[in-house]
Amino acid sequence: MNRNYQARMNSVLKRKEAVKHALADASQLRMRFEFISDLAKYIALRVQDSEMVSMVEVKELSGLEGIKASSRTVHYQTFLRRGSLYRSYLDEWWRKNSLTSSDDLGKYDYFLKYSEACSYIHSLKEKLREVEAELNQGENGSLTVESRSAAPVSDAYCFVENLLKEFQEFLLLEGGALVSKDSMRRVIATSEMLHQYKEWKVSVLNR
Repeated sequence: MNRNYQARMNSVLKRKEAVKHALADASQLRMRFEFISDLAKYIALRVQDSEMVSMVEVKELSGLEGIKASSRTVHYQTFLRRGSLYRSYLDEWWRKNSLTSSDDLGKYDYFLKYSEACSYIHSLKEKLREVEAELNQGENGSLTVESRSAAPVSDAYCFVENLLKEFQEFLLLEGGALVSKDSMRRVIATSEMLHQYKEWKVSVLNR
């Protein structure tokens, strides 16, 4: 078996154990979280601490006292995303510890969809940044007016189209920009990007 693959599998197994321990502690302490995203943030911090301890132990066993041990930041979306290797543990804990009424179940379903939207939006932002960087190069940019309906620009604009259709309940237009409908008001697409998107859509409809 490939050593790199084996190392990755060991890392996943260790992280799963860290998640289970963190959730067990949360149950024992009767911790309560308003949203499942808050639970994911708690898990991320606990896993990060656990992995830091493991790195320190490895350093000491290896006799590398002169080397500073540091762990990577563990993002809570790692545990929140649908399809994540760890999400099922959070879902199971949430059902057992946080759902007490039909209203809670409704909220839970809503925030499941919200977490999916967050994951989708995150990937979309990266795509839009690439396209917007090209558009902002102006006349020297590789994306001319004629080529804006071609890939990869059309791909990014199709993402916008799908986002507006599927996740409009989580987004709003503010100052001409597309932002998240929460207290942070995170910019998903700038006003310039939306303007270019509208131009693209008109050009597609007029073909």
